[in-house]
Amino acid sequence: GGASAGSSAEGGGAAASGEPIKVMTEAPIDTNFTPYPNIRDAAKYYADWINAKGGIKGRPLEVIFCDDKNDPNEAGNCARKAVQEKVVANVGSFTIDVSRGIPILEEGKIAWFGACCPIQSQENTSPISFPMGFVNGFPTAAAIRMVADGCKSIATTYGDLPVADVFNEAFVNGWKSAGGQGEVKMVRT
Repeated sequence: GGASAGSSAEGGGAAASGEPIKVMTEAPIDTNFTPYPNIRDAAKYYADWINAKGGIKGRPLEVIFCDDKNDPNEAGNCARKAVQEKVVANVGSFTIDVSRGIPILEEGKIAWFGACCPIQSQENTSPISFPMGFVNGFPTAAAIRMVADGCKSIATTYGDLPVADVFNEAFVNGWKSAGGQGEVKMVRT
């Protein structure tokens, strides 16, 4: 459910009223991979706070949450829900594979805004995507540090997801560019 307009006692302004500004926040909750209930909760508390301060130009902020379960098909379902609910943006979300959601958001002219850690190439190339971070830097930086630390026998471990290949490629490129010798073994769990 969405957040409703709250009291504006803290902000001292009038309570938010009128047509709500709808956004969606998406993250995996019901998943065997890492769940992110903190993303869902942060979106709810932020909407409560904004609405207690009088909303956005007096209009209440309504956050619709969608659990995509770290599944690209569910990410597509979340995107369809965003279109159906007429949200203005999918804000502050994170998922492992939004590849089936981005085209639906593009067609609906809904922004994918503020994703912390873009993983799929579309998150960095789509005209509706405005990410805040750069996740491919993590494995590259780890590989460079491992070369600097003198590591010789390397194995990377990733969940059995398509994105594992993206992360492993970034790691191997960092390893080789820093002068790492030998093969990097990849293990899927």
